[in-house]
Amino acid sequence: MAFTSDRSGQREVYVRPFPPDEGEWAISIAGGQGPRWRSDGKELFFVAADGKMMAVPVKAAAGAKASFEAGTPVDLFDAHMAHSGANSQLQYDVTADGKRFLINTTGSSGAATPPLTVVTNWTVGLKK
Repeated sequence: MAFTSDRSGQREVYVRPFPPDEGEWAISIAGGQGPRWRSDGKELFFVAADGKMMAVPVKAAAGAKASFEAGTPVDLFDAHMAHSGANSQLQYDVTADGKRFLINTTGSSGAATPPLTVVTNWTVGLKK
């Protein structure tokens, strides 16, 4: 199970067995949140404190005593993620193969966001 905790004084990503057993491993190094697993469990993604999307290769083995080994976090790209308070961890998801991301972004260019036009009762216009 991957989770975020601020018990160190800043938000960090951790992994522990579920159901609870011995062992807990820190994954992020200098802040992180929003962990997401690749579907095969061999990689964990999270957002670093500086806004970069991170990937960590992992190896886990079940048994009498759970074993877990995490590699070094690698930055993938700057996510430009939109933060919305308590839901900031829900601003992205990753495909099962870990190759594509869907991210609620703020936009990377300084350009203004185009206006959103909502057309109601649009079917009336089709009859003309």
